[in-house]
Amino acid sequence: MESGWSNASRESVRYKNHHVAYQERPRATNHYNTLGVETVHGAGEILIIDDVITRGASMMGAANRLADAFPDAKIRGFAITRTVSRSEEFRSIEDPQIGSIRLEANGETCRKP
Repeated sequence: MESGWSNASRESVRYKNHHVAYQERPRATNHYNTLGVETVHGAGEILIIDDVITRGASMMGAANRLADAFPDAKIRGFAITRTVSRSEEFRSIEDPQIGSIRLEANGETCRKP
């Protein structure tokens, strides 16, 4: 496994998701277009770490930007917590999950669970 380091950073202003209505939140392509990648070394594996995952648009945009810079890298994401929209799906504060994010044809992201 190669070891390396890469830094992804915002190249243009993006408003925080909690400041805008759901319909106006940035999509994965918006996140992709605002990110730049500074390559210090090659990367065999990349872990994206986020505090909260809602729809997964930020993580999907970052993963795709990094995949362009490192096409052979294995890219995974980790979030400290996730939103739960439907109360019947809430089980516990501590409820670890393994899930996926899918990019829909309309540009929206779908996170499961």
